[in-house]
Amino acid sequence: HGHTVFHQPQLGYTFQMGSAANLAVAAQLPVLGDFRSTDVAYGGQGAPLVPIGDALLFKDYAFCLNLGGFANISYEINGERLAFDVCPLNLPLNILANRLGFQFDEDGKNARLGKINIDLLKELNALPFYHEPPPKSLGREWLESEFIPILKKYAIPVVDMMATVVEHEASQIAQVVNGWTGTVLVTGGGAYHALLLERLKEMAPDMEWMVPDNKLVQFKEALVFAFLGVLRWEMQVNALHSVTGAERSSTGGGLYYY
Repeated sequence: HGHTVFHQPQLGYTFQMGSAANLAVAAQLPVLGDFRSTDVAYGGQGAPLVPIGDALLFKDYAFCLNLGGFANISYEINGERLAFDVCPLNLPLNILANRLGFQFDEDGKNARLGKINIDLLKELNALPFYHEPPPKSLGREWLESEFIPILKKYAIPVVDMMATVVEHEASQIAQVVNGWTGTVLVTGGGAYHALLLERLKEMAPDMEWMVPDNKLVQFKEALVFAFLGVLRWEMQVNALHSVTGAERSSTGGGLYYY
């Protein structure tokens, strides 16, 4: 799939760094990549793409929540799969952890030391993105132009900023699932953030928050992208228009032979 460098579907482009052609030559195997571009060509967001895997591989869960750089969620309503990016997750937390000399905030230990700044929390929750209906997706460009500037306005201890960001993230996710019952499958690096999980359980107590074994937590997204490759290889749909907002569902991915 590659590492997303540019993602502005409203302008008609997306770019994931990584050469499928070079991989094909090096591995002497056919390689599939560039899964987003076809959906973007159909007017879609090109993301999220994991929900087709959620629908076919993890359909026993009411919600599939991925806590990666951004938090995204997938669920089914009236027989139709819906999914969207909820809020930034690990990206801003890691930036703040870097200020304290850490790569990330292990178990949320530093955030737990902080106090929530109500003014900052209100300003983050008021960001226009949160009031837009899906389909919608986030990219680093949005984080740097909309989210980070708000953090820079506040001269408060880093741990207070971290505690406030965690509270913000938990409240945005809880808003999506409140009013429902069932199990939320939680994967991605954020599943190890103990404080975030505690706040989610407190804010949405009717849901069962299920963190699976380490392999699924860490590799679910990679697993599903491999599954997208299988669907593309067999010329089956691997991007859902109900999720991305495209004109139609499509079979995305460029195929490189050696």
